[in-house]
Amino acid sequence: MRKFFKIIRNIILVLLACIILFVSGVFVYNKVKMKQEEKYWDNPPGQMVEVDGHRMHIYSEGEGDHTIVFLSAWGDASPYNNFLPLCKELSSDARVVILERFGYGLSDTVEGERTFDKILDEDREGLVKAGIEGPYVLAPHSIAGPEAIL
Repeated sequence: MRKFFKIIRNIILVLLACIILFVSGVFVYNKVKMKQEEKYWDNPPGQMVEVDGHRMHIYSEGEGDHTIVFLSAWGDASPYNNFLPLCKELSSDARVVILERFGYGLSDTVEGERTFDKILDEDREGLVKAGIEGPYVLAPHSIAGPEAIL
């Protein structure tokens, strides 16, 4: 019976050691990746414009008769990273804009009510302050569809 408890104890200790090693590895990996990402926070691609006292990230590239504006889905961590490959493909024929609304990507997080009307006003003001003139071809993803309709 004692041998059985020793085996169980050893299994638990090995599992505990594996868990500690895994969590330590994830912690170190996170620290390394955060250090690599610091350059984006210090010198973001595109431009930062001030809207209602907060900074909004807007990236644009390309030239053309049309301006395509990408609007992100709800909970999209980084619209810039998600839309950039498509932006590169389309920028040879049109001006392409990736708008990161507040709370997304490199844009500031804001407090208060987040209604479609408020978000729409902020997006419009950000585009104007970035010097991006319409008319726009809106490319909404998911929950940005109702915003595009408005």
